[in-house]
Amino acid sequence: QIDIYINFLTELAFWLYKNTVHSLSEEEVKDFLNYYTVNFNLPIQTKDLFTSLSNVNICGYDSCNQYGFCYDYLYYFFVAKYLAEHIKEEAELIDKIIENLHKNENAYIAIFIAHHTKSDYLLEKLLKSAKSLFEKYSPATLNQKELAFFDDHEKQIIQAVLPVAGNNVNENRQQLLKQKQKIEESQVDNNIKEEQENELLRDLRRSIKTVEVMGMVIKNRSGSLELKQLEEIFKQGIYVHLRIVTSFIQLIQKEDAEKEIVDFLIERIENIIKSNEMSQINNDNIEKLAKQLYWNLNFGVIHGFITKSIHSLGSSNLLNIAQTIDNNVHTPASFIINHGIKLWYGKNLRIDDIANRIKESDFSKTATQLIKFKIAEHCWLHKIEYKKMQEIESKLHIPINKVLVEKSKQNN
Repeated sequence: QIDIYINFLTELAFWLYKNTVHSLSEEEVKDFLNYYTVNFNLPIQTKDLFTSLSNVNICGYDSCNQYGFCYDYLYYFFVAKYLAEHIKEEAELIDKIIENLHKNENAYIAIFIAHHTKSDYLLEKLLKSAKSLFEKYSPATLNQKELAFFDDHEKQIIQAVLPVAGNNVNENRQQLLKQKQKIEESQVDNNIKEEQENELLRDLRRSIKTVEVMGMVIKNRSGSLELKQLEEIFKQGIYVHLRIVTSFIQLIQKEDAEKEIVDFLIERIENIIKSNEMSQINNDNIEKLAKQLYWNLNFGVIHGFITKSIHSLGSSNLLNIAQTIDNNVHTPASFIINHGIKLWYGKNLRIDDIANRIKESDFSKTATQLIKFKIAEHCWLHKIEYKKMQEIESKLHIPINKVLVEKSKQNN
């Protein structure tokens, strides 16, 4: 009877979806059952069917006597199953979902559609959508020419540091998990009404979600999609993030951009000093601090989108795809993403390859700092033997954390 239950759940999910509700009253349940029994064979008694679904927490009545799915993911799963089985008939609706991936519901449904079908329709629509996002910008390369203005502020940007010998990897991983949990808990519901949402914010969220869906597709189908398809989806995915980076670079490169933000930061710092009755700080020092904050925030934005590419598209099954794209694109940006994926998913740190590449003339100082941060992160989260740590410090010029060194000496 599995087929009967699955079909019932699929039709129920789509009934809810097309009526834009997540649950049904008793009268609405009767309406659905009337529709269902007219169109499908239901040899199971309705009471027994509902009891079975309730006992395994798939569907049931809530405390307000509304009937629906017990978990959102089950609802998304069966809506996607219906759409995957009716691609031609529901092509317009699928297009609308792809065009509005900034909404969580649409992103989850799109991921499950890809799980349910091997049809190329969804992939074609995702690629078309990806190519249209921030299309007036070219993908960032992070080379010297592009980031010459950024490299001028290299000394103001925080430096990557390596952990000392005996670094507590498990403790660092726990701290990372706690940080991620705090971020997830602090995030508000992303399903904001479109009329209340800034257009740029909507485009950013849509771009990020589109790449996440593309990543889920190639991760789940890394063995069934052709190599050319995997490479194209991967490339267009990183290009979305890199076009956003270009738009950001062009924004902060404007002459008045730094002054506006630095003036704002100076005002905020002065207010903090006054409200906390702190000792007065020299105005020159306040301006210096504001500028450091400004350029570190800028660096953080670029680092964030590179990291997003690594985690949205990376997988242990896609290491060769990342390498192929880096070979073809051959920019500092593609190199950092490729080796970021090798570090996170392959646990593979290629010291000599990185040392040689960052010496090449196109590699900007900012790009060098980005790859160093990825290497430092890897060393904080993995046990690296002493000799290898020395080699990393020597060849890649990443210093060991002096604060931890002093603490280590005191403890000894």
